[in-house]
Amino acid sequence: MNTISNRKSTLDKDFFNNLTIMYVEDEKNIRDKLVLILETLFKNTIICTNGKEGYEAFKASKENGENIDIVVSDINMDEMNGMDMLKLIRQIDDKVPFIFTTAYSDSEYINEAKKYGVSYYVIKPIDVKEILIYIKEIFDK
Repeated sequence: MNTISNRKSTLDKDFFNNLTIMYVEDEKNIRDKLVLILETLFKNTIICTNGKEGYEAFKASKENGENIDIVVSDINMDEMNGMDMLKLIRQIDDKVPFIFTTAYSDSEYINEAKKYGVSYYVIKPIDVKEILIYIKEIFDK
């Protein structure tokens, strides 16, 4: 069995192979490191460098009848931040699971994110196993 293990849980890699993830991050070094892992685990990985790109990619996927199963996004980005992107995506799809990543633990963002149905809020540096556990928990609910 292909698994990812850590102190919290054991995850079945085959589970992720059935999902499409959209990852939105403006910092190239962070994005490049995580993308290498995401592309090996998920069926499809859509990578965007800011909220505007993320919104446009999400909108285009819906118009083409393609499904994005989960969005993982930074909050603080140029062009359009993650919160504004989330608000626009919620006008198209009010159910797609969302995980925010950020370098800041700002309670204002956390409270606003909760109002828009964000599933989890992860402080950088990103622990990939933690993100994967959160994704699995979201789909187990």
